[in-house]
Amino acid sequence: MKKQQQNLSPYDLVAKKIVSKYDNYKNYILGLIFYRFLSKNKKMSYLNKVLTGRI
Repeated sequence: MKKQQQNLSPYDLVAKKIVSKYDNYKNYILGLIFYRFLSKNKKMSYLNKVLTGRI
């Protein structure tokens, strides 16, 4: 992994950080949607796994 990162330009590293932050926000938003959906179905144990990232 580290050898690949050394070959990247600074722009690539910045783009990578932005993408990883976007992925975090996307997972957070999906978690909120699943929270609303699953709370209706009372599958709270699955919800907890999703939100804590243990899947």
